[in-house]
Amino acid sequence: MYRSWFGLNNYLFKQDAHLSSLACRYHEYAASVTARLHHNGIVWIYGEPGVGKSELLKICHYAVENSVRIVASPTFSPDDFTLLLVGYPASVNDIAATLLTRSSPAAHAVMMIDNAHLLPVRTIYWLLALQAAIHQQSGTLSLLLCSHSAASEIAEIDRQIIYRWRMPALTRSQCRQGILKAAADCGAQSPIFTRAALNRIWRAGAGKPAHISLLTECALMSAMLRKKKRVSWWDSLRAECDLNGTTVFPALRRGILLLIMMLASVVAWQYIPQLLTRYPQLTLVKQRNQLKPDDAAAKLRAVLDNEAAGMAQYFAIWGYQLSPKLASCDTFNQTSLMCVQVKSDINTLANSGLPWMATLSIGARVGYVSVVRVGKEDVDLLTGGQTWTVTRDWLAKHWQGEALQFRLMPPSSGKSVSNSSPSEDKAWLTQILNKTSIMPPPQNLTYAIRAFQQSAGLKADGVAGEKTLITLAQRVGDAPILATDKQE
Repeated sequence: MYRSWFGLNNYLFKQDAHLSSLACRYHEYAASVTARLHHNGIVWIYGEPGVGKSELLKICHYAVENSVRIVASPTFSPDDFTLLLVGYPASVNDIAATLLTRSSPAAHAVMMIDNAHLLPVRTIYWLLALQAAIHQQSGTLSLLLCSHSAASEIAEIDRQIIYRWRMPALTRSQCRQGILKAAADCGAQSPIFTRAALNRIWRAGAGKPAHISLLTECALMSAMLRKKKRVSWWDSLRAECDLNGTTVFPALRRGILLLIMMLASVVAWQYIPQLLTRYPQLTLVKQRNQLKPDDAAAKLRAVLDNEAAGMAQYFAIWGYQLSPKLASCDTFNQTSLMCVQVKSDINTLANSGLPWMATLSIGARVGYVSVVRVGKEDVDLLTGGQTWTVTRDWLAKHWQGEALQFRLMPPSSGKSVSNSSPSEDKAWLTQILNKTSIMPPPQNLTYAIRAFQQSAGLKADGVAGEKTLITLAQRVGDAPILATDKQE
């Protein structure tokens, strides 16, 4: 049907159904096998169904010279073999003498049996007896057996095997060259298969000539039905689905789903660790309350956290979920954080860009809050699992400037990192810089620090001081960011 559409003078594999023409190494294989058929023994060829063992057997049949060549069925009984060899009932010795007479002067016979794993046990022992009888009469009988398995279940056969060889499947290049050669032999004036189509046919056929020939025929039919002059990857996919009894769309859905899962894995691997360490406002803040100055004192007095709960809340802002018993400055050695106790004002702490924990005094009640946003007129305080918005004047009235902040701490507990710092500090900073687009050249950390400082709008002095470390940690998601009116 597709012959006239593609301008071919014959169907691609009509004269070569098993694709032996594309298996350019079949004749090399046959030469290697027939060279071992001149000895008294068994040559055992095995391989998966469809790789071309039967085709190789045919080539070996014509390649063997100066010998009696016999091709037998694996379902034959000893009586069937006797009738095949001499034409009348006879003993093993009589059959051996007849075969040697036919093969004179070479005195050599070759018997080839495909699907040898189907041979009855009685027939196998009869063949071994015939081989021994010919050997006693100064002749040789070689058995060329093809099977799916690598060894026989009968120990006597394994002892007689002089050569065991696994028939390989076609390689990608052999498949591609063979199909193109078959198309050229049929009169194709230009390539009618794309490279992607040939690769798909080889992969779907698992390198087996019998399967590849069917896939090729179906792909040609698909291209003709689509009125295309070249067989594409899509046609090969349709051919594969037709032979497997499936449709194209489930295969495409599986491919698209696999692609989505791979992309999701890449995104999760790259971004989720950073998201988990950022300020988890959506999970921590259950309710946001806008307080008037007159009502703020009474409402906050009832919900203020104690020191342990306030510290646990501040740890949570940094992405560490700790119980109030473990949340203390003594834990900073385990989290690579450093507790810094300061006494300052709102503007100075806001310029640091980090949230801080403040101590409030409301009447006789002393409690702890986390300052998570600083605006021009108001601030957001996190305490009791809720966000409370108060004015800056109200906070200045009930807060004496005592604050606690976490800072990232280099391994040597230094305050800055430069090219002259200890090697462990430089390795620590290099690891953080690698998370950004700044890749530090070997032994030139100063250049990398200066490049990051320039990109962040900081003073480019090549020394990672307090402000640089804070900005760098926030850039890679290792530190929370103090919200401001500009960010909102």
